[in-house]
Amino acid sequence: MNVKLSLTEKGGGIMRNSRYFILTVSLFMWCVIGLQAQTVKMFKDVVIKTSVVEDPGFSTGNVKLRPVKKNQRWIQLNVDYATASSHLKNGDVRWASDVVMKYDVLLPRVSGHPRVVLSGKVQYWAIALDGETHHAQVFIHPRMLQRYVPGLKLSKSAMNDLRVMVTFELNESPVGGGIMKKRGGKNVNVAGEIRKALSSPATKKVKDAIFNRDQTPWGIINLGYYELIKRNK
Repeated sequence: MNVKLSLTEKGGGIMRNSRYFILTVSLFMWCVIGLQAQTVKMFKDVVIKTSVVEDPGFSTGNVKLRPVKKNQRWIQLNVDYATASSHLKNGDVRWASDVVMKYDVLLPRVSGHPRVVLSGKVQYWAIALDGETHHAQVFIHPRMLQRYVPGLKLSKSAMNDLRVMVTFELNESPVGGGIMKKRGGKNVNVAGEIRKALSSPATKKVKDAIFNRDQTPWGIINLGYYELIKRNK
């Protein structure tokens, strides 16, 4: 006599196994989420400040200094951030190798032109997880501004309309980040504005448009104050 058991009748074993499987997966997901939450705290307390700086026009005795047109001004981004505190068993500080800082900058609106997001990244040899405050600095070249936002005057109000987001990545996974808070006035969703602009086909997106310190005249100043930039092949 052949007896066919329905799923419900079999369920004594199957349902128990299913519940066990679901519980196992849930516990695994909670572990993963917990680990990710701990990892994201590797870089925190991010403070971003912007300023406008004139071309320094360095010169030496045997090289002729060429005249620079007026309004050759750069946008300078200064980033302060704290690292997690992590040490080896012998007490030595742990180091995070090949950390990448990614920048997305939504430029102010200019009438008659599309919104523009400049993006770029900087990779570092290693950053000490010493629980201290560290510093980073990048620049936007005057030519970028002249090409993509012609007519933009780098006034106080224009700089207030600048939107900046920084993301730290390790092995292509996010491990921290921050935004530049709007100066005065009501709070705005800076990250939301940037993500919306990046997803919009109407936005002009320019990659590799953020310049490392060592790609600028300021690369030789305060070398010990900043982390060592890694040169990719």
